Formats: sequence, structure tokens, C-alpha cells
Amino acid sequence: MTNFRLIYWSLWMGLLFLSACSAPDFYGRINTKVERQDYASALKEINDNKSKYYPDKNALLYFLDSGLLNHLAGNFNESNAAFEKAKLLADDYYTKSVTKEMTTFLINDTMRPYYGEDFERALIYLFKALNYVCLGNPDEALVEARQLNHFLQTLDQAVGGKNVYKEDAFGRYLMGIVWEAALSKEAKNDALIEYKNALSIYEANLKNYGTPAPLDVSKSIVRLAQELGFADDVDWYSRKYNINKNKIPKIKEEIVLIHLNGPAPKKINHFIELTLGEGWASAQSVKTTGKESTDVAQAQSAMRAFSAKKTFKVAFPEYTQEPFNCNKIDIEVSGGDFSGKTQPASNISLIAQKNLDDRITRIRARAITRAWTKNLIALSVEEKTKKERGELTGLLAGGLMRAAGSATEVADLRAWQTLPARIDIARIPVQPGTYHLRLLLKNASGNLIGEKVINDVKVEKNKKTFVTVRTLQ
Repeated sequence: MTNFRLIYWSLWMGLLFLSACSAPDFYGRINTKVERQDYASALKEINDNKSKYYPDKNALLYFLDSGLLNHLAGNFNESNAAFEKAKLLADDYYTKSVTKEMTTFLINDTMRPYYGEDFERALIYLFKALNYVCLGNPDEALVEARQLNHFLQTLDQAVGGKNVYKEDAFGRYLMGIVWEAALSKEAKNDALIEYKNALSIYEANLKNYGTPAPLDVSKSIVRLAQELGFADDVDWYSRKYNINKNKIPKIKEEIVLIHLNGPAPKKINHFIELTLGEGWASAQSVKTTGKESTDVAQAQSAMRAFSAKKTFKVAFPEYTQEPFNCNKIDIEVSGGDFSGKTQPASNISLIAQKNLDDRITRIRARAITRAWTKNLIALSVEEKTKKERGELTGLLAGGLMRAAGSATEVADLRAWQTLPARIDIARIPVQPGTYHLRLLLKNASGNLIGEKVINDVKVEKNKKTFVTVRTLQ
């Protein structure tokens, strides 16, 4: 590759990146449609723009978004098909990620196919299990429960128990409900094990993830232990969690409401730029939260890099969470004396942040090495071009190489953006029948901020009925 071909390639990559950054707020449009519960339009949005916003290396994100939007739309078969493709892609991309390291080393981390965060991959199994339960196929839901268990065990072994995220309390809790829904004694034994696991994980990770176990977890343990005749468990958990074992009703039918609450946490660029001069140095740190501000920061750093031979810029991701007001949902069930309220079950925003914190040292080290290498390449090109084509041409070549290197230095901001900030849950024992749910959205002060109605929720004898509701406000 001649020097000028290398310059052209670098500039082309920089311009390509900047043009991609200037795209409209795609997920803003998706969220607007989701807030209106217009899931058909949201699905049309991602399908119409698949080639533009989901290139091959981002294919996993398309199937994750399609899976969740189809779940919300009640298209459970289509959702499972998308999530199954996502599961296979994530495994394949993760296995092959090592072969893509050279492009990330020369350009940036976005050149690697996205294989998902650990917690994102775990959620695939949860949503598939929910789909199967909603389809009246508990056996397939249990397959997903077993696969989730295997995934979490493999994850813990792969990282040597060092990662903060190596278990999922809500995942264990939800799988316990799924096992219990299967009704057999063997399934209830497995449900009891999952409830115990969930309770232990909630308590062990309270400091990291800030979500105490929902009260129904310990109550479910006591209730199932009574049904299965495990008197020691009944006594021990009743005493520890101050549960009146004589007032735990048997639950045959119930409505399980899953509340996907708040907008997804977003990754933003954190740029750090260091410029060295003769006897002086300057440094600046810039965080950008939007495409326009990112473009401006990129253009400015490219201009500085063009004129300064010893300018080093690194970029790494940080999570930010947009505020949302809904703190809980009070649920009124028509046609009977039934009611309930949601409790936080999984703080996805905090899990995402802690998961990133585990990897940030490696991400920063890779970015620093990449910046140093880009600078060395630019200096080499400059010196060689000076010898071959003269001083001015050499200076131009080096400046353009540094500018292109700076323009292409960005953090990998890819994430599953249709996820919620938090997952809340409510379990409402009812009798068989068809109900209308009135959902009263409350803020942290208990004030009403919105209302939703879900009609015709059918509860069959000896069945659990799962309902998912999505809010962003």
C-alpha cells in the first residue's frame, strides 16, 4: 500500500464514521411509538431501516429489538424466532471475536461484530420462556429455564468467578415461577430451588445492584415448602423473614405482571485527549451524549491532531440513564376483590454500569495502545513521505493520518436499546375468569402520573397468566 493509498483509506474511514454519527435519533422514534403502544409501527421502523441501522456486525441488535418488540405486540412465535436467532448469533460472535481483534486494534472497537453484554444474553432466555408460557407451552419454557441455568454456570466458570455479573437474581426468580407453573411435584421442587437461589443472589448482590428481593420470593419459598412437606424449610425461612406460615395461602391461579419500566441505559463517548509540546502538556476530558456534540468534538480533535504531532486521543464508553418518573404500579383487578402492586425486581441500568465497570480497565488499555500505534504510524508515514515527496507533502500526509486516526477513535456505544431501565413484578392471586386490569402509575411520592388499562386477561384453572406492560415515562 503506497503512502497516498494509506492516507486515502484513513480519510475515507474517518468520513464514513462521521457520516454514520450524524444519523437521526433512530431509537427516539422507536420509543415514541412504544410509548403509544404502537408496536406494529415500531416493528415497521426497524424492518424498513434494517440495512441502514443494523449492518452485518450489528445484526444481533436487530434480532434483540425485533424479539422484544414482537413480545410486547403479542407476537410470541415471531418473538421467539427472533430471539433464537439472537441466541445463535451471540454465541457465534462471542466464539469468533478473537479473530476480529486486529480491526479493533487499528480502527476502533465498533469494527468487531457485537455479541452482546452478558446480562443482555441472559435476558434472551427469560423473554423466550415468557413467550412460551404465554403460548401455553410450559415444557418449552422449562427448556429455556435449563438453558439459562447452563448459561449462567458457564459464564461464571469462563470468568473464573471474577465478574460482578455472574448470576441473575431476577432470572432465577422468574424461572422459579415458570417451574411452579408446570404443576408437577418435580417441577415444584425445581421451583423451590430457584426461589432459594434467587433469594441468596438478591442478598449477595444488594450492594452491587441495589435491588432487595421482592417480598413474594421468601413467601413463595415458605408456601412451596409447606406444599412439599419440607417442615425445616418452613420453620427456618418463616423465622428469618418474619413470615406467618399459617397465613400463607395456597396459590392455584395468579396474574404475573412484568413491568418493563423506563428507557434503556445508554452508552456515551468519554474522550480524553493529551497533547505534548516542548516542555508543556495539555489534557482535556469530554463526554458527549448526542450525535451533534459528538460530531463537534470529533471535528475539533481531528483539527488539533492535524497540527500537533504528539496528540493522543482515547475513547471509552460510559453508561448514562435518562430519568423516568414511574416508581410503581398499583393494580386494580375488575370482577373481584383482587389487587396488587409492583415491586422492583431487576435494576438493569445498574447491572449494565457494574458490568461495564468490570471491563473498563481492559477497554482503556486497548484504547491507549491503539492511540499510541496510530500516532507511530502517522509519524512513520510523515517521515517516509518527506524523503520521497518533500517536506510540505510529508507534513500534509502526517497531519491527515493523525486527523483520520483521531476521527476514527470512538467508543463502542452499541447496546440493546429497547430494554427497560428496570424490571418490576407483581403477583396477584385470582380465581379462574376473565379480568380487566387498571394500572395506576405512581411516582416516588405516590402521586398518580398516568393510567393504563389491559382488557380481557384470561386466567384458566390451575394456570399462571403472564402479562407484560411497557412504560417509558
